[in-house]
Amino acid sequence: MHIKVILAAKLKDDNYETLISDYLKRISAVYSADFVEISDSTDNSEDMSQKCLTKIVKHSEGYYRVGLDLRGKSFSSEQFAEWLGKQIEISGKIAFIVGSANGLPNTLTEKTDALISLSKLTFAHKIATLVIFEQIYRAMTINMNHPYHR
Repeated sequence: MHIKVILAAKLKDDNYETLISDYLKRISAVYSADFVEISDSTDNSEDMSQKCLTKIVKHSEGYYRVGLDLRGKSFSSEQFAEWLGKQIEISGKIAFIVGSANGLPNTLTEKTDALISLSKLTFAHKIATLVIFEQIYRAMTINMNHPYHR
């Protein structure tokens, strides 16, 4: 079983990197897990470059692809835990894709197997990345009846 989080940007923030690294380590105690940052050299443009899209698709090939998007399905933490447990059981490999500051372009959301929303609020990409890591860890602990989720 493998979980991967792909960020279509670079964090460029030691505080977030430390927190994400901690959650990655916790998740890796149970599942094989990775975090991939894919820099988009055309950060100023409205759309992601084709090169960035190609890298994201390549890094998520063979995975159940989940895009984080406001238009996606919303869950409670318990519902997300149940959903994640089922998806890991079915596919064995799941990749969560976090967009850049401009979000996920339609050309990428069309290549996903599912879209989920972390909230009706809009988050900066580094906050969304931290939140998905925390929710993956929380889901894992819910499914294991660990006291982290009270």
